[in-house]
Amino acid sequence: MSSPAEQLFSQAIDMSPEQRAEFLAAACQGDPALRQTVETLLVENDRRENPSVTPLLDSNATAPPVDFLADGSRIGRYTIVQPIGMGGMGVVYRARDEKLEREVAIKMLSPGVLSNSEARRRFRIEALALARLNHPHIAAVYDAGEQDGQDYIVMELVHGETLSNRLRSRGPLDIYTASQIVLEVLDALREAHAQGVVHRDLKPGNIMVNSRGHAKVLDFGLARILQADPSATQTQGIAGTPMYMSPEQALGTPVDARTDLWSLGVIFYETLTGQPPFRSESTLGLLRAITQSPLTHARQLRPDLPPIADAILTRALEKDPGKRYQSAEEMHRDLASLVKPPEAVARPRWQQPKWMLAGFALILVAAAIGGWVLWRHVAEQRWARDEAPAQIEAEFSAWHPLEAQALLARAQKALPSDPVLQQIEEKNTLLVTVTSDPAGATVAIQDYVLPQSPWKTLGPTPLTKIRIPKAQFRWKLTAPGGQETILAPPTDEAMNFPLARISAAPAGMAYVPAGNFADYVVFLGWLAPAPLPAFYIDRTEVTNRAYQQFVDAGGYSNAKYWPVQIEKDGRSIPWSVVAADFTDASGRPGPATWTAGHYPEGQADNPVAGVSWYEAAAYAAWAGKSLPVLSQYYRASPPELTGPTAAMSNLGGSAVAPVGTFKGLGPYGTLDMAGNVREWIANTVDDQLRFALGGSWQSAAYMSNEPEAFSPLDRTAGTGFRCVRNLGPLPDSAVRPFHRTLRDFSAYKPASDDVFRAYKVMYDYIKTPLTPQDLGIVKETADWREEKIVIDTAYNGERMAIYLFLPKRVQPPYQTVLFFPSARVYFQPPDSADLGDIQFFDYVVQSGRAVAYPVYEDTYERRLKYSMPGGSQALALTADWYKDAARTLDFLETRKDIDSSRLAYLGVSMGAADGVIVSTLLQDRLKAVVWLDGGYFIEHPPAGGDQADFAPRMKKPVLMVNGRYDYDFPLDQAQTPLFNMLGTTASDKSHVVMDTPHDVTENRPVLVHSVIAWLNKYLGKISE
Repeated sequence: MSSPAEQLFSQAIDMSPEQRAEFLAAACQGDPALRQTVETLLVENDRRENPSVTPLLDSNATAPPVDFLADGSRIGRYTIVQPIGMGGMGVVYRARDEKLEREVAIKMLSPGVLSNSEARRRFRIEALALARLNHPHIAAVYDAGEQDGQDYIVMELVHGETLSNRLRSRGPLDIYTASQIVLEVLDALREAHAQGVVHRDLKPGNIMVNSRGHAKVLDFGLARILQADPSATQTQGIAGTPMYMSPEQALGTPVDARTDLWSLGVIFYETLTGQPPFRSESTLGLLRAITQSPLTHARQLRPDLPPIADAILTRALEKDPGKRYQSAEEMHRDLASLVKPPEAVARPRWQQPKWMLAGFALILVAAAIGGWVLWRHVAEQRWARDEAPAQIEAEFSAWHPLEAQALLARAQKALPSDPVLQQIEEKNTLLVTVTSDPAGATVAIQDYVLPQSPWKTLGPTPLTKIRIPKAQFRWKLTAPGGQETILAPPTDEAMNFPLARISAAPAGMAYVPAGNFADYVVFLGWLAPAPLPAFYIDRTEVTNRAYQQFVDAGGYSNAKYWPVQIEKDGRSIPWSVVAADFTDASGRPGPATWTAGHYPEGQADNPVAGVSWYEAAAYAAWAGKSLPVLSQYYRASPPELTGPTAAMSNLGGSAVAPVGTFKGLGPYGTLDMAGNVREWIANTVDDQLRFALGGSWQSAAYMSNEPEAFSPLDRTAGTGFRCVRNLGPLPDSAVRPFHRTLRDFSAYKPASDDVFRAYKVMYDYIKTPLTPQDLGIVKETADWREEKIVIDTAYNGERMAIYLFLPKRVQPPYQTVLFFPSARVYFQPPDSADLGDIQFFDYVVQSGRAVAYPVYEDTYERRLKYSMPGGSQALALTADWYKDAARTLDFLETRKDIDSSRLAYLGVSMGAADGVIVSTLLQDRLKAVVWLDGGYFIEHPPAGGDQADFAPRMKKPVLMVNGRYDYDFPLDQAQTPLFNMLGTTASDKSHVVMDTPHDVTENRPVLVHSVIAWLNKYLGKISE
């Protein structure tokens, strides 16, 4: 369970300034210290993310006092009668319009809500535009102005009670009344949307119901105005009330009129059932439910609802706006059928016509004859309703979409109109049109991760709007002449296969059509669109066999393939001088992995490796090709296909493999673009390095789409290349050098002690009972036994598994290491039987120590499917990770076979970088800390989530082990600043830098020796 301050902060961080003030004033009544803590966090977060903006909340004061206008005061031609409400934007008064002699409502805007004259001017113009919305179910805006520096809006004074008060006092409404109110709101939305106005904050509190039961929408358009105003969007947050936000609002993506229809669907659901469709203890959990959790059908909560009401709610609450009602008119039409007076009581049975009684008799006879068939049908319906949805979702999650579609078809045959099955179909499938040139090719698809499974034939091209799953497939097209083409493009609504051009590609090469590449690349930022011409790319990496031809043809001695000067250590050196270093183990010209001028026996089809960037470029020139530029590589191997492709590729393996052995097929027919060997790229980065993409057989799965960079003279065994042949000139944006986005830590000033104390509050949790469940031994090896225990987390009522690796041949109580894995575990299926990253700690268990491996939030079966803008998701996730780690230590303290006085922390990559925060907060319970492959993140994190605020407060012994060529956490920009800023004394911290890339297991002997020596020093040697 989250602390009160954390809960309030996590909710307020995603609000606009005026919403924050109103929210905190209500939430912190009687507890000024709590409000001061939350405001300190909010102010610091605003300062970090928007240093040029003065926050609404002052860190040295609570909310400013409200000076109500005295009764009888004049605002223009309006006389104040009395205050009738107060909110974050100001105070609402009942007033009298002396000119028109009518009562009105005046909202006085607090100073600072709109912070500059231009923004205020736009606000008044927008308010006057809203005044043109003339509709009986919209509270009218009469006027807007300014007096004594305060903006005001004059509105219709609506009598009655809000729908929220009505629901609170009376509970759910009957179907007729609820439908009538929602219909009237839909009438209002039809008018507003026609005028281009979107409410964005529709909720029961903004709907007034008068004494005759008619509805009127209040404050219409205000949230839209604030969101559009540049001065309002300076502050991080999402406009709206979380309970009623649409998924696109929760995700921070663009919204349109359909977001109001979602909010109205939530209101309709609440008026009928007495509760909202999605609930959680925290805003973060609520937004996760809105974007991720399936809808609980209203009829499950209120069985008397007619099916059409449930169907209307299901469609209104579709997470995909494209599947939701597309207009208020469309939803109004469906809902109108519910707004009918109660039907007359049915006639008694004895009054029914005789023909109906005869019909009943026939039905009974038919039921008796078909009893067995009916029983089977009912059983199939029961399966379709109770079991099929979970089975279908499981198959989709396991990347088995064709099996999932077969189960879905079977279930829909039993329950043709079931809304749950319809929702699953709409979420997971789409209508696809398939064409080819030439036409008439037979199309078949196969589950991508099951290359040995049967093909499903779709038919000959063209195929129009056939329904298939939204998934990556292998597509096989058989041309009329019998030639087969197998590709793996992402599935889209329009699929076109240029078979004639594909078949014209040179031998061993694949055709990639012209197109733009624009994407976000980690550490490089957003890449501007590069209009790439069509090109051919090698289907596989260049093999030893192919490279041997270059060597035998005298490629190493022919100057025309090589640059005149080669850069080395920042100096230009003649190629003839450096070429003397391009030799194999025997001193003959050739790759570093060769001997005597040829490749090792039996490795002809292995990719050539151990070649520098210059050697790769020379081979490409000899072959009449070139090295691909970065945008070409990513176009041929899109990052969005990483998951399934990485699962089918040689990543995290034990050795390089002959090209094409693994079945990681690219969208245009390439193989091994993920893993096997990383591949040299043409572009320069950081003035002196060259990219190498795709990762090697030793790399983590996520490295298959993250860039790495090395000296162009690097000749390590994990690097090779493939070539391209361009069919047109490349644009300058594609060939330009790159520079990493870096952060300067030299002038960084960590948070003050007062601010840091407020940060720590965000991570606090209540030590509720663990309620452990021991699931016994799940695996056993010669060196350890692996036990699984499940405990309660500290938030959202969730449960978390802990895997405990206990050493054999050592007497308890055991020294224990708490492990935090790298992001590579994201690429393992949720139901993976084997935990990832064991190679980073297996030697620890072999040394005689236990290892605790919790399943942290957002890993394995606890993967999240939501997102929040402004860094708040990352911040909340880090807090959850700390709580998962701390709860694991809480559990270890209950075990008699664990020595809780001798605990250490070991984190890898993600677990090391985020581990700076986690282990610093845990340090009072630890004896030593080890960070592998870690460093400072080089983007700017939200307040409370900056490693640089925590590192100086780390006092325990810290060992860092890193690769010198780590592109994720560069040595000089990310590793060294972290090490230097540690608060640990110099004698108790050590930084081991190895000549490896990001993955330090590439030098396992040094890694093992360094970590074990560190644990021996600070935990004590193990005695058997």
